[in-house]
Amino acid sequence: MLQTLLAERLKLVAHTERREQPAYDLTLARADRRLGTGVTMTTVDCEEKPAGAASSRCRLVETSNRVEGDTTLAGLASFLRTAAGRPVVDKTGLKGSYHVTMTFDRAAPPPGSGAAPPSFSAVPSIFTAVQEQLGMKLESSRAFEELLVIDRLERPSEN
Repeated sequence: MLQTLLAERLKLVAHTERREQPAYDLTLARADRRLGTGVTMTTVDCEEKPAGAASSRCRLVETSNRVEGDTTLAGLASFLRTAAGRPVVDKTGLKGSYHVTMTFDRAAPPPGSGAAPPSFSAVPSIFTAVQEQLGMKLESSRAFEELLVIDRLERPSEN
């Protein structure tokens, strides 16, 4: 119904397209494949079921500069997308469910951006926190992503 409304009222014409975009790969930081103290295996089953619903306890909750909850590493990668500013792809190769606890400064700039980190913040950037607290790292890469491309959009006429 919404698509029909947008097409009729705004003359919206759009399509989806796969494009290569900047991304980050979530990988293990240590050669011995050990995880950091901020991530531990859990008995909660967060793997997606055929019906598409994981346990209701499986979610990451962010309060202030702290994130905590039960999830898969693919779920963690999805959560990190917003904080990192790019899609994050889980390349750890680890399966199962994990309890994640992490503290980071959402406003801190990514390494190599040229921007100076705020000198008053004792809280690390998302990139530093992932490495130091989780034993993983975010490596710059490229990934294909489905994007919505708007071909035509008009201002609606007066009623």
